[in-house]
Amino acid sequence: MKQISKIVLSVVLVVLFYAILAITSDISKINENFSNIQIYQIVLILGTYVIGMFVSSLRQKYVLNKSGLKISIKDSFLVYVSGLSMIITPLGSGQLIKSYYLKKKFGYELSKTFPLLIIERFCDLLVATIFVVISLLVYFSETSLIVSIISFIILGVVICALTNKKIFNFWKNKLQKISFLAQLFEQIDDVNSNLRNLLTFRIIIPSIIITTVALTLECTAVYFAFLAFNIELPFLETVQIFYTSIIGGVLSFIPGGVGITEAGFIGLVMQKNITSDLATSLIIFIRIATIWFSTILGFIFSILILKINIIKQELE
Repeated sequence: MKQISKIVLSVVLVVLFYAILAITSDISKINENFSNIQIYQIVLILGTYVIGMFVSSLRQKYVLNKSGLKISIKDSFLVYVSGLSMIITPLGSGQLIKSYYLKKKFGYELSKTFPLLIIERFCDLLVATIFVVISLLVYFSETSLIVSIISFIILGVVICALTNKKIFNFWKNKLQKISFLAQLFEQIDDVNSNLRNLLTFRIIIPSIIITTVALTLECTAVYFAFLAFNIELPFLETVQIFYTSIIGGVLSFIPGGVGITEAGFIGLVMQKNITSDLATSLIIFIRIATIWFSTILGFIFSILILKINIIKQELE
């Protein structure tokens, strides 16, 4: 119940943030910008984004299979989307709830499923950063370059931390304070061993390839969002703007990157001679169509994957 209360509070604060953002901008123009969006464009954007989510669930299935855990494509999709209900947490760490779901539904040990989130977050950040670097070859941006360098440094530190047992145990002592992860850290040696087995080229490379397909679909959905607001920028430029702001939000460790992502996005878009109200309208729409759509869909799938009374009993 405590975890649910935190999520509800986060949602309330986010809604308040967007309300203030809209009010401080020209709210009448924002309403006008939204009214110009066609229904078919919304369907196209959400459809493309959902297909990307499905591809990401295939990565999850692949990693679980390599951990010796068999799961069907259907169940993998259900578990993956249900985990998105906790995406509004620093680095999306709340998606560790997937380990709980996999334990309750399939009986898989947390020590086997915990490394999954680390692999997913690592691949997402790595591929997003690579996308930004590729875009820099065509459209140079000092901000994007700085964000990319910081991201690569952090990724390097993370790899060192995960492959060094002493550093891993340090983070273990920090994370074990989270109540629903208590059982996980009773099996820390197994966790470390399973993680090391997954952090190999023969597993990471296919995971990165699948992630590339998933994020390409996400980029395409964002590009369609730009077009929906009649902003015709080159595809690579929209990729740079979107992922620079997203990575900045991730590295801030603020839940969902709220505030940092939006401010960064608006600033980068306005550099393209686009008005602040249009830039604000666009990022609000993109965030609704991505992270908040994912969160809502995640809660719906959570209800499908577990009975409500079991979830409440475990989280209390």
